[in-house]
Amino acid sequence: MTDRPPEGFDVPVTRIGGSGRTIRSRLAVVAVVLIAAGWLVVTRSDTGPETAALPSRSPASPAALGASSRPSPSRPPQPNLPDIVNTPLAGAPMPVFVVRDGDAAELLGWHAGAASLEPIERPFPGAFGGGFWDGDSGHFTWLAPDLASLVVVRVASGRLEGQDAARLVTGDGIGWDAAGVTGFGGLVWSSDGSRFAVAGRHDHWLLVRREGDGWATRAEIDVSPGRPPAPAAASPDPNLPAVDAITPAMFSVTHDWVIGARYDRPTGALVPAVRVRFDDPVAESISTFPTEDADAPDDLSTRFVDVATGRMVAFGANGSIPGGPPQLQIRDRDGSYAFGVRSGVVMDWRWIGDGRLLVLSADGSPFPARYRLQLIDRAGQSETLVDAPRASVGALLGVKDGYTGLLLTATDPIRSQIVLVRLADGAASAVTVDSIGAEGPIGFNWAP
Repeated sequence: MTDRPPEGFDVPVTRIGGSGRTIRSRLAVVAVVLIAAGWLVVTRSDTGPETAALPSRSPASPAALGASSRPSPSRPPQPNLPDIVNTPLAGAPMPVFVVRDGDAAELLGWHAGAASLEPIERPFPGAFGGGFWDGDSGHFTWLAPDLASLVVVRVASGRLEGQDAARLVTGDGIGWDAAGVTGFGGLVWSSDGSRFAVAGRHDHWLLVRREGDGWATRAEIDVSPGRPPAPAAASPDPNLPAVDAITPAMFSVTHDWVIGARYDRPTGALVPAVRVRFDDPVAESISTFPTEDADAPDDLSTRFVDVATGRMVAFGANGSIPGGPPQLQIRDRDGSYAFGVRSGVVMDWRWIGDGRLLVLSADGSPFPARYRLQLIDRAGQSETLVDAPRASVGALLGVKDGYTGLLLTATDPIRSQIVLVRLADGAASAVTVDSIGAEGPIGFNWAP
């Protein structure tokens, strides 16, 4: 087994926006894209913004800050992106992207078959106002599932926990703010958008909920009961809080509980750590992810556990070497080995909720040139849904209503492609545009 975390956990992820070098210098031009619970994490290279939808721009033609966020019309995908027809798909969900427009945040959505993305009339004024958008800071955004609220975290440190600032923005402006959070530690929304949990200082979360017409911090909760006793010779990881953090991972169906996970080095897996009762804050250590009845996850599509079988993913040996041993090891509820998934370098994965697993892999890291999206059945048999032989960046958008989404970027020329795939039969639709917003997307969720 390896002592390396999965891709997206083993290196610092730098800012969304800004040109500072404090964090970026630690990974040069490593491109890591991580989407979780509406969190679009994007790296930047020394030449400009690099996102899942918009790679590095030439220094001679930087994106204009505050430029219009109206999307570009559809473009031919060739020669760099998959040749997928843009066709309507019955019942397909709408992917929604957050883009920055000056001090405000705006939303752009796409319906399968439409020629371009269209603005959604739910702007978030002041999301980055008052100096909150700082060129020397990183930013994470989490869009609520009801699209009515947006949390923005300004990252002050990639090493120290509890150093970042957060604000929640609605259509009426700023509705909540807090200091002492940890952007790299993660945030999770309840599926109705009424509450969320965000990592705070070491082994602490902030529990925040809608109260009347506003928002308030319900409690700051100590989640250290979810941490196993440390060996006597243990030393803290010097690279990134996310490696060692207890991350708020998912809400229960009733939204009464928040489940936390942590990366376990000996097994190479994201394992259950703690559950927190939201309204009467109590933290309890757990040894298994709940998958049944009222304690089951309120979103069946997770990285952490398959609700149908109780299976979990462990990150196998040589995970950064394409063609090596299985990148992902699938383990049954009792911890026994089920099967291994062979692929390229694993960039992301998602349980669908019916025993099947989606895996997004690339042909290398940190400079991938090809992405492949696979669907793995309960027996470990693989089917390729999307093959992008010349994509430079790829991001798995998750699963909703029997569909999965993928965001691809190619260069020379710069193109961004959104792909929707129906899991029942592999039917797909895609739109290719010059860019998504003036600076690329900084957040994502599905339309409700």
